[in-house]
Amino acid sequence: MSEEKWNVTSLKEYFEMQFNLFENNINNRFANSEEAVNKAEHEMNRRLNGMNEFREQLKDQENTYITRTEYNLHHQSMLDKVTSNTKLIYWGIGIWAVVQIIIGIIVAYELNKL
Repeated sequence: MSEEKWNVTSLKEYFEMQFNLFENNINNRFANSEEAVNKAEHEMNRRLNGMNEFREQLKDQENTYITRTEYNLHHQSMLDKVTSNTKLIYWGIGIWAVVQIIIGIIVAYELNKL
C-alpha cells in the first residue's frame, strides 16, 4: 500500500468533498423528513375529515331525537289518559256488579213469590 502524502490542496479538496457529501446527506434527509411530514399531515387531515363527517352525522341524528322535556310532557299526558281510562273501567265494573246484585235480588224475589 502506498502512502499518500497530504498537502494543503489535497486536504482542502478532501474536506470539500466530505463537506459536500455531508451536505448532500443532510439535504436528502431533510427532503425525506419533509415528505414524511407532508404524508403525515395529509393522513391526519383525512382522518379529521372522517371524524368531522361522523360528528355531523351524530348532530343530524341528535336533531331527530326528542328532548327530555318533550318526552316527560308526552309521557305525563299518556299517564293521565291511562289513569282516566282505569277509573272509567273501575266505574264500569262497579256498575256491572251493582246491576248483577240487583238482578240477583229481583230473581230471588220472583222465585220466592212463585
